[in-house]
Amino acid sequence: MGFTDLKAGNFMIVFMGMMAVGRFVGTFLMKYIAPNKLLAGFALGSITMCLIVAQSWGWPSYIALLMINFFFSIMFPTIFSLGLKNLGSHTQQAAPFISMGVVGGAFFPFVMGLIANHDVAKAYYLPIVCYFVIFLFGYKFYEVKKTEVTKLRVVEIEELGIRN
Repeated sequence: MGFTDLKAGNFMIVFMGMMAVGRFVGTFLMKYIAPNKLLAGFALGSITMCLIVAQSWGWPSYIALLMINFFFSIMFPTIFSLGLKNLGSHTQQAAPFISMGVVGGAFFPFVMGLIANHDVAKAYYLPIVCYFVIFLFGYKFYEVKKTEVTKLRVVEIEELGIRN
């Protein structure tokens, strides 16, 4: 955009403000929209914003860049909560794995930086892969699937007349 360092730094305040606004809006919307559906919707919003940024359309792309943080704002806490939902005794084992998954996020910024050395806007095609995985998690794969062994044990317990 050709901003001075000072002006670009001031926009960083707006960038972080968008994350705060997104968190409040997302939290409010979760009263009316299931968290997994909201997560999927926000992931689609991030994908759309990345596509707009990658087009290098000047101000529309710059505004889309600011909006990425808005849509990103609810992702980690929502993924963490949905990832631990209904795990029962496995919750303590799963929580550290989800937290360690953040480390995987260190790989993509490195690759994105390599791409950005040639074309900053085009580097925004890369996060689309990550946001698509988040979309799939929110849309379809957030539920814990019962294994055949678990189903078998439930049937055995019911046959014995044992109830929770």
